Amino acid sequence: MRRRWGRLLAMPAVAALVLAMTACDDRGIGSDADPGPRTLIASAAYANSAPDADVSGRLADLQRGIDKLRASTGSGWVGRQDDLTGYLGELSGGRYSPADPADATDARETAAAFLAEYAEDLFGVPADAVVVPSEREIDASGSIVLRAPQEIAGVPVLDGGLVMTLGGDEEQARLNIVRGRVYPGLDVLTDPRVPPRLAEREAVRLSNGQVKGTPRLVVLPRETGMLAWEVNVFAAGKSGAGVQLSDGLYYLDAVTADLIEVRPTTAELAAPAVYSKLLSKASPRVSRKLSQMVLASLAAPKGQPVEVSGNAPYIGKVTAEGLRTPQGVALIDTTTPSYQASSGRGGIYTFTADGSSSNSDLPGRQYVEDSTNIRDPDAISAQKISRVVYDYYAGIGRNSWDGKGASMLSTVNFSDGQFCNAFFSSGLEQMVYGNPCKGPHGEMQLVTLDVTGHEVTHGVTSSTAGLNYTGQSGALNESFSDYFGNVIGDRFYQHDSDTLGEDGCDDVTGAQSLCSANPSGDLATRYLLNGNTMNDYLNVIDPPFRWTIAVGRITDNGGVHLNSAIWNNALWTIRNRLAQIDNKPAYLSQRAADFDLIVYYTLTHQLGPNSSMLDAANAVKDTAVKAGADAAIIRVAKEVFDQSDLCGGCYDPGPVAGSILSNKPQSEVSPVVSGKNTAWINPVGGPGTPSVSGGLSSNPMTYDIAWAGDSLVTMELTNSGEAVMLHQRGGRTTKLENLQYSTFVAGLGGSEDGAAWWTAETNTLSYVDDRGKVTRTRVNGLGGDDVTAVAAGGGTVAFGTSQGRVVYWKPGTNQFGLVGSMSGSVLSLAAYGPNLVAVDSKQSADVFTTNGRTTHVSDFAFPFGAAANAEYAVFPVAVDSLPGGVSKAIGGQMPDTDLYLYSFKTGKIYSPLEERGQQGFPSISGSRLVWQDGVFGGDDIMEVKLPSGL
Repeated sequence: MRRRWGRLLAMPAVAALVLAMTACDDRGIGSDADPGPRTLIASAAYANSAPDADVSGRLADLQRGIDKLRASTGSGWVGRQDDLTGYLGELSGGRYSPADPADATDARETAAAFLAEYAEDLFGVPADAVVVPSEREIDASGSIVLRAPQEIAGVPVLDGGLVMTLGGDEEQARLNIVRGRVYPGLDVLTDPRVPPRLAEREAVRLSNGQVKGTPRLVVLPRETGMLAWEVNVFAAGKSGAGVQLSDGLYYLDAVTADLIEVRPTTAELAAPAVYSKLLSKASPRVSRKLSQMVLASLAAPKGQPVEVSGNAPYIGKVTAEGLRTPQGVALIDTTTPSYQASSGRGGIYTFTADGSSSNSDLPGRQYVEDSTNIRDPDAISAQKISRVVYDYYAGIGRNSWDGKGASMLSTVNFSDGQFCNAFFSSGLEQMVYGNPCKGPHGEMQLVTLDVTGHEVTHGVTSSTAGLNYTGQSGALNESFSDYFGNVIGDRFYQHDSDTLGEDGCDDVTGAQSLCSANPSGDLATRYLLNGNTMNDYLNVIDPPFRWTIAVGRITDNGGVHLNSAIWNNALWTIRNRLAQIDNKPAYLSQRAADFDLIVYYTLTHQLGPNSSMLDAANAVKDTAVKAGADAAIIRVAKEVFDQSDLCGGCYDPGPVAGSILSNKPQSEVSPVVSGKNTAWINPVGGPGTPSVSGGLSSNPMTYDIAWAGDSLVTMELTNSGEAVMLHQRGGRTTKLENLQYSTFVAGLGGSEDGAAWWTAETNTLSYVDDRGKVTRTRVNGLGGDDVTAVAAGGGTVAFGTSQGRVVYWKPGTNQFGLVGSMSGSVLSLAAYGPNLVAVDSKQSADVFTTNGRTTHVSDFAFPFGAAANAEYAVFPVAVDSLPGGVSKAIGGQMPDTDLYLYSFKTGKIYSPLEERGQQGFPSISGSRLVWQDGVFGGDDIMEVKLPSGL
């Protein structure tokens, strides 16, 4: 029997009010008698994420600030509330200049005067926390763009800043638009105790990689702020899944040298096969040291320019620029406008890794031939198409990918055939291509124009908007690369296509990795005109790292390659319609070319690290209007964005089950709860740093966590190797034992009473209670069976096996035995007192008791964790495949999971409010239920209080 969980998860009154305020109508926050225009778009996400905050009071304060701004300027300002901070994330539609003309002798002073008047009221920070730069950019309309970073005593706040656009001339500049996010409440000392060289050494030790550049001091916007060194690291190596990458920005605490966070700096053509760090199942260790990659320095080459030629994939016979040197003819182009003969910077260089992926230098060996005939098709192609991409961006006013004349470096023949991907690394400042991807229907070529245009645009993005590579900002990051990769390819090939990567799939005869069939039957990497809107967004969660390896599933940073389809469809639809108006192919259409410029200026001048798709749509429309674009461009863009649900209040995620504990832009996984204690992991492309009540643990190489009362038990990589660690209040940390691969696969189980883990190497089940006392018991008779899940709660420890056995143990007693079995491998398990709940690989969910009774509760369970307390079992159920076009495009492979509740007392099953997207990895303590949720388009941590007696 099912019952709706509606009374349990009723939407808070404030959230309901906010949803009503964000509806698509003309009403505002004013009284019913005089509603007035809608000048503040409230955030339902913020209302749900801040249940203890005075949300109504915040909205009222913002409304007063906007009303004051509108009245003083006599213009139509409209503000949109930021989902995270609750202050404004966007302000547009008006014009501002200081009341006293003497305060605005130039654009910079106008911006500074605005901040002095409104920064605190509208953005929540004092004016001196936002630094108006002397450098300015000019956008497509000729307007002045100022990127004003948030700083504390001269130290930049990571991801914090405002993009301010001013129209008019320099002498009478008027502020028109403010976008971005700044973080209120930061108060941290900015004098580092750790010197930068120590931070470098620690980053190298942790990554076994190579540091590039010098460390930068930043403030991470966590609570009141954390001072950290940002260190740029690159490393690569092999796992059982082939060559994997592990480059990123490492953030180390500038007081303790502890690693706080890692952010990837590589943007790959396709989602990686597995996480870049850690092992295959066959590995005897939980982590593998990644091979050091020494970053070679370039010197100014000597020689004479010469034309080279060869056969490039898809294109055929091509010519390119080379350099005749004493060593031979090198693939070096010194004819670019940005080339500097004194330093060698600004040219185009092609290298080869000669099939190596470890213990080799990057960029590798300079490619040299004895003659001008280049025999390697990948090498000549890289040299040719790098210049094509360079020339395209030069034609729209950009000085190489970084806008500052950087060299265009490419490495071909990376790895021995095990790297079926291509990437641009902003850390390495270069392109890297694997060898052609072999599949059942042929070889997919990677060194092609669409791919290079796509990847180099990631470099453009990293040096401008800096869109974070997760959730909506990550999907935008991917989509802008898809868009310009296809624009550049179509212009060069002189044809129109709605696909990216068709040039790489030219030799493939059937669908395979990186080559999918579009509606016409042709093969390509991605189909841009896919029809998806914001309501097709794929609300997936990123499973925890341990689960990914143990179960064999993969993730995609919150679906960045999948959800990019939404922005792809909107932009490409607009472009095609404009070409139809011109009655020309899109590559010849002037309106399409004008729109390309608008999109480019939006990316490079109007967006920031945390921008959403709605931010981007508003920025495109604003840029078009301010640039004086053809009326058809403005009209078509608005129509398509509205049809795509990319407008304020148009996208409705539906009912939200509970309140948000955390909805930060980064992924948040593996929530666990014990009493008032809550913890979860913040992973970036692998293991992650625990977010813990009280700050018990801060190791970013943490694989799994569990509570033992008020202490946190972790599986982590320590200075002396992998270990199971106990972190207690007061700062005491104890190594419980070395971490074995069997422990990693089975995971940790924890509760208010204690935590448990399994060690196959000694056939030992271990338990640590809430005081730190460890009890162990040997388990005999498993034979060739493997323990695949561990649970603890209410004084009971349990484990499940690959052959479906479920066994319990009472620590400190002789009570031990088999309680039942399942037909598949036990993947998720929870225990509390006499009751256990398990989910197996065949999607069965059963409830067991320690006296041997079994109750079958679902045939459609999904192994996204399980939880239990004295009254209930909670387990995820696959209610359907996720809805929408993005899901359908991948065959509906992603399940829509909801949490279900089983009452031990009544035997009744309750279903929650139907919610968009995936829910999983629940944890219960008393009446507190927390879980990982994808309803808002990312990995968020949700909470609800369970009533008793259901």
